[in-house]
Amino acid sequence: EWQSIVELIVNIGEARAGLIMRVQNEEIEVFISSKQANNPYKVGTTEPLAHSGLYCEAVIKNDEILHVSNALKSKEWQNIPDLKYGLLCYLGFPIKLPNGQPFGTICILDDKENDYSSHTIQLIEKMRDLIESHLKLLYISFHDALTNTYNRTYFNARVDKEMQQAAQKNEPL
Repeated sequence: EWQSIVELIVNIGEARAGLIMRVQNEEIEVFISSKQANNPYKVGTTEPLAHSGLYCEAVIKNDEILHVSNALKSKEWQNIPDLKYGLLCYLGFPIKLPNGQPFGTICILDDKENDYSSHTIQLIEKMRDLIESHLKLLYISFHDALTNTYNRTYFNARVDKEMQQAAQKNEPL
C-alpha cells in the first residue's frame, strides 16, 4: 500500500522520483521507490545518515518539511548528492514512529524547478499521516498494552517470516 502512495504522489506532483526513506542503524535506506524508468533510486540502497548531505537528512534532523524548488539556486544545496542524478527539486516530510522517534521521510524529487502547489503539499502531508497511522496500528497489533512488549501476534508473524525465509534458502529452521 505504501508503494501505491508513492506512485500517487509522484503522478500528482509530476515528479521524476518518489521515495519513502527509512532510518536503520545510523543509515538511511531507500525503503520504497517509485517505479518510473528514470528513477535512479533502488530499494535497499543505503547511505550513512550523519553528514550525508542528503535532503532527507535535513528533514529528519530538523523534524520538519523541506521544500527546495531548485538546489542550484541555493548555496546550501549546491553540493547535494542528488544533483549527480540531475534532481534539483525536493519536497519531503518526516515520518515518525509511534514513540516519536524518526522512521524516515516521504518525498518527491524532480529534475526541473518546481514550486509545488499547496494541494500537492497537502496531499503528501496527508499521505505521510496515513503512513504514521499505519505504523501506529502495526505497533498496537504487535505489542501488549500493559507491558509494551511483543505479543503472541508478533511472535506468530515472526515465526512465519523465519519459516518462509528458511524455505526460500532451503535451510533448516
